[in-house]
Amino acid sequence: MSRWSFVGFTFLLLMMAALSLPLRAQSNAPGTLQGTVVDPKGQAIAGASVAVTGEGKTEVRKVVTNGEGRFTLSGLQDGSYKVEITAPGFALATRSAVQVGGTDSPALSVTLALASVAEEVTVSAEEDTSVASQLSPVKALLDILQHPAIAPALFVGLLYFWLIPAIHTRVMLDANLYELMNWTMAVNGVMFWSLILDSRAKPPARLSHLVRAALILVIELPQMVLGAILSLSTHDFYPVYTICGRVLDMTALNDQHYGGLIIWLPGTLTSFAAMIVVLVTMRLNEEKAEREAA
Repeated sequence: MSRWSFVGFTFLLLMMAALSLPLRAQSNAPGTLQGTVVDPKGQAIAGASVAVTGEGKTEVRKVVTNGEGRFTLSGLQDGSYKVEITAPGFALATRSAVQVGGTDSPALSVTLALASVAEEVTVSAEEDTSVASQLSPVKALLDILQHPAIAPALFVGLLYFWLIPAIHTRVMLDANLYELMNWTMAVNGVMFWSLILDSRAKPPARLSHLVRAALILVIELPQMVLGAILSLSTHDFYPVYTICGRVLDMTALNDQHYGGLIIWLPGTLTSFAAMIVVLVTMRLNEEKAEREAA
């Protein structure tokens, strides 16, 4: 290597070193972070707290926005920062990996969401969870009682059960059992007919209209059979009424025959009316679906 070339090389190194001094001094100079904080409508938020933390560091620098929602934080060294902005009535906003350099002055634009929205969502979720936990046993019971296989079986089964002569005799001589019979029949009737006469389509209704129509037919035949047996029989199945008495003055067989006819004829008319309601609501829901599709 010639002297001149060496001198040139040395000169180049010296020049690079000389130039590196101000560059290095500039890189160690403090940087500045500035930004604007607004609400969802774009209005400036005054007094918002801005906390800046260097990535991997624990020291926190804080500043407050002015009346125009602006903030400026100087004296920051080169690096990546996490910025957290809070204000009364607003949810926390976080910006990560915000780069600050000696020659850079990054400007953030932060929109704070209303804290009430987040709180309402949280409270609503907690309430929903609480209500759901409270209603889950009730819903489970409803799912069982209104199951398409169980609902008609209970509706007809309870009618047959309470009219078994031996059981009916006990019921008519025990006030508590009498109350139990009335309540179970009433509740079961409400459960079944509310399932059948639901005006909504499936979903959200539990059953389709065709299934409801089928269930009406399922319960009708056993009722007709029971009514026919009681109204046409020549045997008194319920001699207990000679003990507890009758509201109307009539013979035991007449009493039994009239009771059978009530189960038979009015029961059939009720089922017929329910079938009409189901078919009409099915047509109305179909028309509604057609209008919405159009």
